[in-house]
Amino acid sequence: MKLLFITPFYKPAHVYGGPTRSIPGLCEGLAQRGCEVEVMTTNANGEDKLNVETGQPIDQDGVPVTYFDQSTIRDQFFWSSDLRDACRRRVEEFDYVYVYGIWNYPAIAAGAACREKNVPYIISPRTGLMEWPLQQGWLRKKAYLWLFGYQYLEGAWAIHYTTEVEKRESEQLKFDVPGFVVPNCMDFSEFDQLPDAGYFRKRYGISEDAPLLLFLSRIEPRKGLELSFRAFARVRSNVPNAHFIVAGPGEEEYVQQLQELTVELGIGEATTFTGFVDAAERLEALVDANMFILTSYTENFAMAAVEAMASQTPVLLSEEVGVAKNADAVRAGISVPLEEDEITEYLGKVLSSPSLQEKMGRNGPSHVRSSYRPESVAEQMVQAIQQRREDSA
Repeated sequence: MKLLFITPFYKPAHVYGGPTRSIPGLCEGLAQRGCEVEVMTTNANGEDKLNVETGQPIDQDGVPVTYFDQSTIRDQFFWSSDLRDACRRRVEEFDYVYVYGIWNYPAIAAGAACREKNVPYIISPRTGLMEWPLQQGWLRKKAYLWLFGYQYLEGAWAIHYTTEVEKRESEQLKFDVPGFVVPNCMDFSEFDQLPDAGYFRKRYGISEDAPLLLFLSRIEPRKGLELSFRAFARVRSNVPNAHFIVAGPGEEEYVQQLQELTVELGIGEATTFTGFVDAAERLEALVDANMFILTSYTENFAMAAVEAMASQTPVLLSEEVGVAKNADAVRAGISVPLEEDEITEYLGKVLSSPSLQEKMGRNGPSHVRSSYRPESVAEQMVQAIQQRREDSA
């Protein structure tokens, strides 16, 4: 099976969060399984550009990756005429084209090339069709869908959802395109030998005995940090030395609003915003944390939560997070409704109990390694494509 992946960003552009780990993991898993896999992407890397040669394939852990120069519009869209032209030239060489996202130019360009050449393409929306993201800037997105999106979506051969939560919510839009569920995957090799505890706390001046709550993700409104902050403010009356780390990049204006909120809630001195953390510091944060929190209004998967469980850190997740139900089922975490009282109750329960933290933490590594290994997920992807092919025959 020959597969071409089209994505607006690819590792090492980790500023874009989970997709720059899960998509390479899937590509590498498929390649190891014997599929012929190539990637075409851009050199986007947040405010900068990746320091890579453009226009020529580069081997990235066994996968040929071609980066093309691009121009972002408001830190998104990723315009690249070179990538567009490459899609037009090459999509016919592949059995299937796998396209990441909806609200970006490489996706629209790839879809148009595939329809022109009659090549089946699979869309991976990654929250793009879920209710909360659609509501944000709805008039602009409605215009975009009318101009490009509906044709792109309705022309797809299949849609790949990463969890049942994402599939259920996305299919409310009633696009007449078959969908299947295959989870994200993750390379767990960096978790085989975790760093010693204490480095992260020392870097930010947090005492060894302070219960440490961690948010580790891109900072944006759908992540529900306001709910987490309000719950944390109430919990601190019983756990007064607790500290909240907010690690990840975000738009400056919104981050400032959140910082002002922590001051209003009386937790300003107990909350640290680190900004973007690199791979090494990310692991140190996960090891030092007593609990990971993500109270998102919508989250198709949540790679950071999987990473926390791989680090033996218990997780508190809203029911809207794709991996929440499974984490709760194996007692590696707790799934809660988006209600401040319930978030506060369970946050206080776990944050004040080292024994419960240890018990839940022990359940995490085996769960995520058995569920989200690249080899296993790649096999599920091949089976899903084969089943879709049989159904359409």
